Amino acid sequence: GSSDYVLSQGITYASYARKGFFELMVAMGLSGLLVGAVYRSFAATAENWKIALLQILLIAQVAVIGISALKRLDLYQEAYGFTTLRLYSEWFIYVMLAVFLCGIWCIARHLAFRRLYHAALMIGTLGFVTVALINVDLIIAKRNVARFLAGDTKQLDMDYLSWLSVDAFPAVVIFLKEENLNRLDVPQRSALEGMKARIEANKKERDHWQEWHASLTK
Repeated sequence: GSSDYVLSQGITYASYARKGFFELMVAMGLSGLLVGAVYRSFAATAENWKIALLQILLIAQVAVIGISALKRLDLYQEAYGFTTLRLYSEWFIYVMLAVFLCGIWCIARHLAFRRLYHAALMIGTLGFVTVALINVDLIIAKRNVARFLAGDTKQLDMDYLSWLSVDAFPAVVIFLKEENLNRLDVPQRSALEGMKARIEANKKERDHWQEWHASLTK
């Protein structure tokens, strides 16, 4: 559905997104057990093309649920902004869709089950390492600030941004300019001042070289 559908049903964006995400979790769990058990039993027998086709159709149906969950998360974030949990949930679905595609390829090629297992493990590890390397807080701050400055009726949760790590501050300094500062209300300005004070205190407390790091996302 779209934002109009969500509003017409009298439900919140949050409940709509969570419902889609947990539906995906249940579908992945049940289909994963079924596909895994059948795959290990039939993968070595190339003539069972009917079984392979049924497995591929099942995975494709779960992938459709995944795409639906992404759409719901997108509506949620568009309406209320980005947070760490919402962004991680979105990226998790992308990783699972990559695993689904790999599963379809392995089943269609009649590869051994261990190939799919190793591929899923590699995709998961790559996804984890990628998220660990990028500057997630800065990405969240940039997106929330951009949607607020774009106008319309978008709100900016400065309280949430103020409690992100110091890596998010480069995206917030734009509000130190007078023309942008005037767009903030009193609570938002207070949160901005609190963020500045916390960052200054954090810099003073970093007495040891082990506490410093370099952010890879600028």
